[in-house]
Amino acid sequence: MRKFQGLHLLITLFILGSLNTYAQTKDISVLLKKLGPENTDSIRIKALADIGLRYLQLDLDSAYYYQQELSKFATEIKSQKGIALSLNLKVGYLAHKRKLSEALEINREAWSIAEPLDDNDLKSLIYNSEGMVYHSMNDSPRCIAAMIKALEYAKKGKDKHRVPIIIGNLGFTHLQNNNLELASHYLEEAKSYADTMQNIRVKSFLIRNLGLLNSQKGLHDEAEKYLLEAKELSHKSNDRFNEAYSFLCLGQLYVDQKKYTTANKNFEKALNLFQKLGNVEHQTETYISIIKTHNATGNYDETIKQALEVSSLISSNKSTDIKAQYYEELAHAYSKKGEYKKAYSFHKKYKNWADSVYTIQKANKTLELESKHQLEKKELIIKQLNIEKESIEKERKLILLISILSLAFIIISGLYLWTNFRANKNRSAELEKEVNKRTTELKNSNKKLLASNNELERFAYITSHDLKEPLRNIHGFSDLAQRAANTNDKNQLNNSLQFIKSNAAQMNSLIEDVLNYSKIKMHQEYEINDLNSVIQKVNESLRYLYQEKKPIINISKLPKLKGSQFQFFQLFKNLIENGIKYNKSEQIIIHINAEEKDDKHLIRVKDNGIGIAAKYHEQVFTMFKRLHSKSEYRGTGLGLATVKKIAENLNGDILIKSDIGQGSEFIISIPK
Repeated sequence: MRKFQGLHLLITLFILGSLNTYAQTKDISVLLKKLGPENTDSIRIKALADIGLRYLQLDLDSAYYYQQELSKFATEIKSQKGIALSLNLKVGYLAHKRKLSEALEINREAWSIAEPLDDNDLKSLIYNSEGMVYHSMNDSPRCIAAMIKALEYAKKGKDKHRVPIIIGNLGFTHLQNNNLELASHYLEEAKSYADTMQNIRVKSFLIRNLGLLNSQKGLHDEAEKYLLEAKELSHKSNDRFNEAYSFLCLGQLYVDQKKYTTANKNFEKALNLFQKLGNVEHQTETYISIIKTHNATGNYDETIKQALEVSSLISSNKSTDIKAQYYEELAHAYSKKGEYKKAYSFHKKYKNWADSVYTIQKANKTLELESKHQLEKKELIIKQLNIEKESIEKERKLILLISILSLAFIIISGLYLWTNFRANKNRSAELEKEVNKRTTELKNSNKKLLASNNELERFAYITSHDLKEPLRNIHGFSDLAQRAANTNDKNQLNNSLQFIKSNAAQMNSLIEDVLNYSKIKMHQEYEINDLNSVIQKVNESLRYLYQEKKPIINISKLPKLKGSQFQFFQLFKNLIENGIKYNKSEQIIIHINAEEKDDKHLIRVKDNGIGIAAKYHEQVFTMFKRLHSKSEYRGTGLGLATVKKIAENLNGDILIKSDIGQGSEFIISIPK
């Protein structure tokens, strides 16, 4: 199955619906009986919370009603836990309504109440809700961090049904990020829990996750088996939301198999259930799937009709991914119908939203690579500890043997053994020092290899995606240009050619920056360089940029330093270009100077540009990291990464002093 682009919203809703597994094992009518005055206050609070959570999957208006009732009752009896549970229920309601910022604030209020309480289940519940909200915000790192905290509290809590739910959520999150290795790890672990449980809803959730995992792997038959089983279990337990979600996933699977009639039947069933639930977000995603199916079968009139009917839903949807898919399908339909002006208009909208989607994908891929890196590092540490443990155990056995022999011969050879022991001890100390030295060297080597491998993976993946983006745009606008030429639409033709030229320039810029970055380690022939001469060559290479922007470049006397002339050239060129490119001042001014401090040379490059917020001072040196969209400032995101790499190759470091609207100063320190 192709990756379901709106998947994070679906995951979010099930995460929320699974916050309390007790509510899923009891019928609402049974829970209502617990609200009677003959029951204790704690039982009534628990019942209200469970009913509210159950209704989050059935009827949002009813869920809101019970949240309000729980809040009133908890406040009346002054139950801190009850108030926290009512706030947590409100977080779920707001998340379904896509009021995410408000949901996050309410969740923080719930945590402030729950934190001093000795209730691990409640704390797990609140952290799980935080993960849900961050997931809806497309913030995978914070989502995973919150889920891990939720799992820690769940394992210490009394409700053990919560553990496989959260593990399954972690697996589902990694599945959405296409990190199949970590997704498989978590989902298999969650299933091992579920196999020992009688909870149908939990089983349905985890079985459906395995179905999606198999579809991502291309195992369609296995995926269909799991998804059908999940659908039946959801129907049996009257779980409307998860039944609808199973129909939606099955439809997507059948589209990939070109079984369009069967796919549409499943989409219609999903849409019907989502409409009964009042779940607007998932209605939108189902409509997108239906529109794609119309395009795949060549029914372009139906595509346009359906798309225009749901335009208000699309405009209110906050998912950049959904909008990108919507405009792409409309552009394709109008192009096939020969209405090129409309096709061109929607293609431009698609490109704007797709640019945001690529940024999210890069962040998720970086998260995946970082997770793999952490796992590898953990395995190396465990391996090293095992080696050290074996070594200590052998040493203990040897000492014991020597002690026994010493006791046997203590009277005859006491002095000899004592002398020998001292000599052995000294030799052992020397050997231990040597072993520690070699071990440290090996650890450093492993660390460098892991870092290099991690960097290579990021470099290869992100570069290929950044090259594919302009290629795809060139291909799309070439098709529009050809059609415009055939219809003698000169305005359309000129616009399309301009986009082709722009994307070709973007590719050329990326390729040049990638080549320069890759050449850094190749130029290791160090010699004495006059930095004043290097700056002159940089100025010559930037002559055309200077003529366009007319910057003032103030250069103080610079020293002679040992290093690669190529690397010094790239360092100054990137920093000067950066100061000119990210600058809105009427008169661009850049200062370059140097000084000696202790045992270092400090080179300073200061501009009066737009500045960089303090929270991004570390991130700007990451490969392909961009703080602005391509429509605001052109670039590849390799400039400052190249500068940092050069500073490290010279055994130095780089520091940034900057804030929004205050310009930026880069300080490169190089040992004497």
